[in-house]
Amino acid sequence: MSYPVYNSAAAIATSTNATTTSRNKGVMIVNDGVGVTTTSIFFTTSGGTQGPEITIKGVANHAPIIIPIRFYKTGSTQTNCVVYELT
Repeated sequence: MSYPVYNSAAAIATSTNATTTSRNKGVMIVNDGVGVTTTSIFFTTSGGTQGPEITIKGVANHAPIIIPIRFYKTGSTQTNCVVYELT
């Protein structure tokens, strides 16, 4: 099994399109230590358009969460965390 290799991580604000929807390799969600994490992201469809929205929740002070997917944009929810676009 091979794992993706990440070259960079750029913070991305709420309701913001990914900078490279055709080439990004995932998202990383880092808890800020204040409380429970809640964030939402939209997948990129195989046709390169906005796909379904998912919500990710994590306990307070969780380890970074890495989701190796192509994502289109962040949703309107981003609580107690920073979301990074991985390329």
